Amino acid sequence: MSVKPDAEAPLIPGTDGPNQSVYTTRESAKDDNNLDIGVLLVFLQIIFMVLFGFFVEYGDGPGGKNPEESGNSILTKYSQFQDVHVMMFIGFGMLMLFLKKYALSAMSYTFLITVIVIQWHILVHGFWKNVFEGHWEKIHVDLTDFIIGDFAAACVLITFGAILGKVNKPSQLVVIAICEIIFFSANEMIGVELLGITDIGGSMVVHIYGAYFGLAVSYILTTEEAYEHVHNGANYMSDTLAMVGSVFLWMFWPSFNSALAGPYDQERTVINTILSLTASGMAAFAASYFLRGEKKFDMVDLQNASIAGGVGVGTAANMMLGPVYAQVIGFSAGWLSVFGYVYIQPFLERTFGIYDTCGVHNLHGMPGVLAGIFGIIFTAVATPSDYNTNGNYTAVFPNEGGPNAGYQAAFVTITLVSSIVAGLLTGIIAKISCGKNQPTPYSDKSHFMHINFD
Repeated sequence: MSVKPDAEAPLIPGTDGPNQSVYTTRESAKDDNNLDIGVLLVFLQIIFMVLFGFFVEYGDGPGGKNPEESGNSILTKYSQFQDVHVMMFIGFGMLMLFLKKYALSAMSYTFLITVIVIQWHILVHGFWKNVFEGHWEKIHVDLTDFIIGDFAAACVLITFGAILGKVNKPSQLVVIAICEIIFFSANEMIGVELLGITDIGGSMVVHIYGAYFGLAVSYILTTEEAYEHVHNGANYMSDTLAMVGSVFLWMFWPSFNSALAGPYDQERTVINTILSLTASGMAAFAASYFLRGEKKFDMVDLQNASIAGGVGVGTAANMMLGPVYAQVIGFSAGWLSVFGYVYIQPFLERTFGIYDTCGVHNLHGMPGVLAGIFGIIFTAVATPSDYNTNGNYTAVFPNEGGPNAGYQAAFVTITLVSSIVAGLLTGIIAKISCGKNQPTPYSDKSHFMHINFD
């Protein structure tokens, strides 16, 4: 996330106002997009409805076969589902409002991506589940599927953060979302069905995958015009709105990490997540103060590193960490996130030409890997006696063979490799299907009516 002063640039001939990119006229003159977004959305929704009609039906609870199960689901899961919903539509959306001339796009495309992914993931997840389980049946949908759908949406929104404002064609964003869910769900099934990994908060499944997939897509699709663009920055109001989004995420992150936990480990997951978030909040201020070298706070650090603890603890959040280790994880994740913004992100831009608009590598990528490492450690040292009851132990490690740190480590590696390869492939697909040119970077004017920045 590159923040620049909001100083007014001189009026550039051939553009429509101050701070307008010199590339505006040239980019707008040649639209090589091959996919009309209106036609694409209508086509996709029709396809979704046809596939739902043939292959999706209610599960036992909502289908009336087990009304008690349905009632229990509403009592135990609906409030957390709504919390996670708020994180997707409000938290992620507002966190991306830091771009001073891209607020409508950031918020609107967050909504669009989420409603597409929730529907698409139900279908794709159901397909891969049948493949990995080796039998074919209809997809039975219940409330849990929508929670998992929100998790999938989070993965794609993380990717969206890496390309925010640079990949400015709505049709391209839709193509990326459709492709990513296919690869994401396959990777998810490898972890859950084949390896039986423990990742209650999705730090490996969701955060690592979304971040490195997004960096790979950004590498393919970012155009030269987006480098150091005058619109790639914040002003006072946009930074304030983004901080509100961060606070929403901070408040509801315990629900995200614990939404799929059961009665044995849900409270512990909430407690560990809260402790980790409080520690990362402290770390965000301290690290920004010291690492920036000016003895002041940078809003980029506060908006992102303050919630890195939620990512950092996600894999091991339901394990018997002990309160102090939850704090250690959060504090480490907060410092790592700020270190990424100050040192790692400029290095990636300078050395590899990888431009990450929101800094998802610093909030989701590296803290996600950190979560995977802590998950390996606490899986390796886990014993039944630590968990006091067999129910507690099997709730965290349900596999017959018990915890397997080697499988945890293998899945971190698999996720890193598969996300990068799939991201590169998806970037190429998006470039071929929608064209390589981009509208004016970091600006709402390309696709929204009645835009006036004055």
